Amino acid sequence: MSKFIIADVDLTYIHKNAEKNNKIFYGLYEDNRFYEVNFSDYIRNDESAKADSIGNIYVGKVKDVVKNINAAFVEYKRGCIGYLSLEENSHVIFLNRKNTDKVCEGDDIIVQISKAAVKTKFPVLTSNISLTGRNVVVNIGKSGIGFSGKIKNAVFKSHIHNELDDILDNSNEKFGIVIRTNAENAKLDDIKNELNELLSEWEHIKEIAMMRKCFTLLKSEEAPYIKMIKNLYANETDEIITDNEEIYQELMDNFNGKYNIRLYDDALLPLYKLYSIEKVIEEVCSKKVWLKSGAYLVIEPTEAMTVIDVNTGKCIKGKKLSETIYNVNVEAAKEIAYQMRLRNMSGIVMVDFINMDNKEYQDKLLEYLTKLVHKDRIRTNVVDITKLNIVEITRKKVERPVYEQIYQ
Repeated sequence: MSKFIIADVDLTYIHKNAEKNNKIFYGLYEDNRFYEVNFSDYIRNDESAKADSIGNIYVGKVKDVVKNINAAFVEYKRGCIGYLSLEENSHVIFLNRKNTDKVCEGDDIIVQISKAAVKTKFPVLTSNISLTGRNVVVNIGKSGIGFSGKIKNAVFKSHIHNELDDILDNSNEKFGIVIRTNAENAKLDDIKNELNELLSEWEHIKEIAMMRKCFTLLKSEEAPYIKMIKNLYANETDEIITDNEEIYQELMDNFNGKYNIRLYDDALLPLYKLYSIEKVIEEVCSKKVWLKSGAYLVIEPTEAMTVIDVNTGKCIKGKKLSETIYNVNVEAAKEIAYQMRLRNMSGIVMVDFINMDNKEYQDKLLEYLTKLVHKDRIRTNVVDITKLNIVEITRKKVERPVYEQIYQ
């Protein structure tokens, strides 16, 4: 039985100089362990806390157009500048009267944050507005119907094309659709209804944008735990438990009737103690992960990539050394797939398995690892093994790594 846990936690013991550091913990719990965890500073009634959330939609003002990089810098919130690629954003929605479709300094436009700011880099903005539902994503300015990479059913894809092509062809608005993994188990009517709801939402956003001043927040992204629940595969969780009354009400408003939602109120045993969340925090922040065999992993996140080293540790035993090493690597592969998901690693992951001279063992290991990461709901690919026997993996970035969420 899987559960989705949302708990208030105090990380003051980690941030020793802070008077108080409360965060919202949320994660997917199954088989007596967490498979995905996140920490959020999200405060629903504090607009400043929502200011730079990915997915927020604003009325922005173009401050500068730089022709040699074909980009514009847009002030989306007073004092906050974002980067807008004009090469990737040809469908710009202007709110001021114009005689040209070129983006000019002083234009008022609708923009959405697509990537958060990173150190000295501005957040990335887009005019290709995306609205996300449980089964469908609507992309304004794009065209055609795309599918989640996890949907392999050709008959289902053909059926969806036949049913939704007319909606795209008869619309006055240029938009594209991405069919999400959940849609494969949904009713066609539910998919169509959600699509129409998202298109109606976009019409409403455009309508209010025409009457709002610059820097207005037109749509605030949902709380991250609400987004994560919506992103879970159908029937992936049976129960949602929280110890926060405000969040409980928010969950009831969004999911009542879809999930069993419970407000936890045992004062003697707090929710974070019941599910040993402090041990989870310790695990995701630790560089060393021990395996049952006595081998261990060393996980080193860097700015460019995450490096994982597999060590035999106390595990050199067995008649056949090559077979022992293979078994250790298989055990390590299973734990690496788990740790990537638990820690929310993203970008490039380089794994230094214990060297194996046997080509058959190498191929079997890569095949096994590929099957494991395919279960991850975030797109993960085992790319190849280099001449130095380093396995390259890529994992799509959706949220910041968990250690950053805890320490920043």
